[in-house]
Amino acid sequence: MDQSIMEYRTLEIKMISAKDVKDVTPFFQKLKVFAYVSIKGDPLNPQTEVTDADGYNKRNPEWNSSLKFTFKESLANQDRLFLKIHLGAKLNFPNKLIGTVNIPLKELFDNPAGHQLSYQVRKINSEKSRGTLNLSYKLGDRPPPPKTMKEPVKAPGEVFTNGAWKLTHIMVVVLIMINLYTLFFCSLSIMIMLL
Repeated sequence: MDQSIMEYRTLEIKMISAKDVKDVTPFFQKLKVFAYVSIKGDPLNPQTEVTDADGYNKRNPEWNSSLKFTFKESLANQDRLFLKIHLGAKLNFPNKLIGTVNIPLKELFDNPAGHQLSYQVRKINSEKSRGTLNLSYKLGDRPPPPKTMKEPVKAPGEVFTNGAWKLTHIMVVVLIMINLYTLFFCSLSIMIMLL
């Protein structure tokens, strides 16, 4: 068997639930929490999966979603890969980041799979807790390596952009329209003066 095929393993993460998640929604919107999960550290194999948003359990969301990933075992053994989990609030526009969990894949790789693990959800660049995340995992067989780079999955409403990219695009279009409008009327004024 080809050595490169043997380097890859599957990882199934079961996103079970979260508890006491900070409510970051405006007072008039209901908290609907989703998880945006990715494996970071291998630029040749970016992977991202997203759970559905739980709109029923508010600050204690339940997903029971299984997300599957493929990773290079040698990178995990070198402690170069980690699982990054963002919890977000699905809003009308835009989604809002609640907090993040970072788990080295080596930590999962070195421990027996199957039991439920709990991690503190933290605000980015802060030790402040924003809830507890519960998950379990299972390491699978060694599948063939990915054939091509996968395009990252976008979470509903472009995850946590706070609308900045959309606002930038809208502003560019508006500026172009203003410039065209100005150019048209300047040209028209010049033509009228020449007559």
